Amino acid sequence: MSSSATPRTSAPPGIYAIDPSASTVAFVGKSLGGLVKAPGTFALTAGRIEVTGPERASIEVTLDATSFDTANPKRDTHVRSADFLDASRFPTIDYRATAVMSGESGWVVDGELTVKGVSASVPLNVASVEVLGATLRVRANTTVSRRALGITKSRGMIGATLPVTLDITATMS
Repeated sequence: MSSSATPRTSAPPGIYAIDPSASTVAFVGKSLGGLVKAPGTFALTAGRIEVTGPERASIEVTLDATSFDTANPKRDTHVRSADFLDASRFPTIDYRATAVMSGESGWVVDGELTVKGVSASVPLNVASVEVLGATLRVRANTTVSRRALGITKSRGMIGATLPVTLDITATMS
């Protein structure tokens, strides 16, 4: 005899520690004037989600700027350089939620993304929330404007925006 739990679609109140090894932050950049897609990832190094009630949560996520990876070592080194991320001076990329609200097609998390010491408002569109026991899995997507973050090098050669998909797994502490 086996039993299976039905996943919930809203998280119970509590503090959830994000599991970096079970979470991904993926993007699809463009190069050569938008002609070539360049998929890649950032490593998530730390994070937490604190749910205090419906539409009330605080979220903090830290990415490793030096982990930018598109499987093209020359491009990756250039993007990590002072021309773009300046990862040697600014080794982390941080996201802090400022509000959670119900949108037309699901939850929207408003927050601030900080890259190279420059912050910009970046909303996350939550595609799904799944709770199974003490584990919370959230899938969300957004589009980041590199110009809003002060990353303006190589206009015309790479895309002005970067679509990002997050697949976050966290465990209640």
